[in-house]
Amino acid sequence: LGVVYMVTAACNLRCEYCYADAGDYPVNLYDRQMARDAAKLVVDNAAEQGAPTAYLNFHGGGEPTLDFDLIQSTVEWAREYAASTYGAGLHVSASMVTNGLIANAKAEWIADNMDSVQVSHDGPAAVHDLQRPTLKGGSSYDRVREVIELLSGRVPDLMIKATISRAAVRSMPEIARYLCESFDLSRFHLGPVLGTGRGRSTIFGEPDAQEFVEMYYKAQAIADEYGKQIIVSGALN
Repeated sequence: LGVVYMVTAACNLRCEYCYADAGDYPVNLYDRQMARDAAKLVVDNAAEQGAPTAYLNFHGGGEPTLDFDLIQSTVEWAREYAASTYGAGLHVSASMVTNGLIANAKAEWIADNMDSVQVSHDGPAAVHDLQRPTLKGGSSYDRVREVIELLSGRVPDLMIKATISRAAVRSMPEIARYLCESFDLSRFHLGPVLGTGRGRSTIFGEPDAQEFVEMYYKAQAIADEYGKQIIVSGALN
């Protein structure tokens, strides 16, 4: 009872391991009518099946907030449609991923309107900026931290994801300690690089699987000291 919008291929970062080569392709705006039609379909389906929630998920092979109008207009339209057609018993849940390099006005709207947000933040400045430079090669670390702090305590389900490349895999325990000490969240997501797009890099590509698992256990042992959890893509523990 949900839809995933792949919002845009545009990006204001040039992450060394981007699976989608974000920012390297011509950009076309997502069709607004199609976006509303998809939202209407999932809202109607949820209502017909007696489900309490319809889900709108904003993802992309780039940074979704670079087409912020699509996100804002679709969420607001879907919630107005659900309320006027089906009443207060049907909630439209909105979620998104972001690189966190966004202006305060957008961050404020996200904080007030999103049910779930995953922010990409790879750890201490030396690790984060090595892997996630801006379009012009500058630092994104400070701004991403500021946005996470703005969203904290306001987005019901806020997650920080650190992407683990071959270059960063030995730093997983350090990354875990940094995240636990820096943010008042109960869990953090550490996910390995996908070996597509720029993720085919010999330096920033997929980490060795055995080494990743070894470092994960060390990272979780550190998280245990803080009463927190490290989750990994595609794995249950």
